[in-house]
Amino acid sequence: LPYIWPTNAAYHLVVQDIRGDCLGGAFSGDLLYSADRDDGQDLLDYIVQQRWSQGVNGHIAMEGWSHQGIVAYLAAPGASVSLRGIQTHYATGDLLNYGLFNGGVLHNEIPFPVDIPPPPSAPSWTDYVGWPIWDGYLIDDDQAATAHAAGLHVGGWFDVFGQGTLDSFLRLQTAGGAGARGRQKVVIGPWFHADGNTVGQLTFPSSTGGDALLPAYHSAWQKGVFQNNWTDWDALPAARVYLMGPSRGSAWRNYDTWPPPAREVPFYFKSGGALSGDHQRVGGQLTFTSDPEDPCPTLGGTNNLTSCTTGG
Repeated sequence: LPYIWPTNAAYHLVVQDIRGDCLGGAFSGDLLYSADRDDGQDLLDYIVQQRWSQGVNGHIAMEGWSHQGIVAYLAAPGASVSLRGIQTHYATGDLLNYGLFNGGVLHNEIPFPVDIPPPPSAPSWTDYVGWPIWDGYLIDDDQAATAHAAGLHVGGWFDVFGQGTLDSFLRLQTAGGAGARGRQKVVIGPWFHADGNTVGQLTFPSSTGGDALLPAYHSAWQKGVFQNNWTDWDALPAARVYLMGPSRGSAWRNYDTWPPPAREVPFYFKSGGALSGDHQRVGGQLTFTSDPEDPCPTLGGTNNLTSCTTGG
């Protein structure tokens, strides 16, 4: 990605693998994601100790998609001040509420990708429920105050981590420490867990990364992080989001903050699964059974894998 890492500049690139992947017996007793914060910060400490990094006066950035972005989120609080920036794509800093248990219900495809049957050595959903240190899976306001990195957060309305991306942006933007607070940007498009203008049966016009101004955001972030030149970064809107509507009504919107000013409108359940602004009481009930051992399949909504958005 030359617009992220210009070819006319020199960087030291460090890549760190994660512990296991839940597949083929590689789990080795570590719940997926559980060591990401410690391992990410250990790597940052290692980099700071290298002569070529200039120590705490150096300029380090973390960038990654999905799980790699999660590592950046979890490692940033409490990291060395030499971590000047993070760039995350389709990730969340709150795996508890916007990853494993979206809406309070386990998303089976997060610990176990639906395309690949979990091996016997993989943990069950009860293992995740019983994990004792859930604070290691999320960023709260106190932790955000110890983060000092400017952040570019990219997500999608159809991504399983979409709300978590927005919340992570907002938490670091408002509660972050020096260098982080007020220096976060978020871009949300009509995307699932990757870029693309088609989701299921819907194709959204003018919805590419270029339309989202991602190259401009990347360039401005890079100048700020590595050259301490924040002029271009400060000139960009804090939030750029895609407003989904009829084919001729979809468009990008820029906001100085998120969420934008809005008016709350109450809706009420009606018979036949309808919603209405009429609060007149109507009798009736609808019941369903939630069984984590047999989760309800989905053909849409916010998902992790493309197979879930196409009915596969």
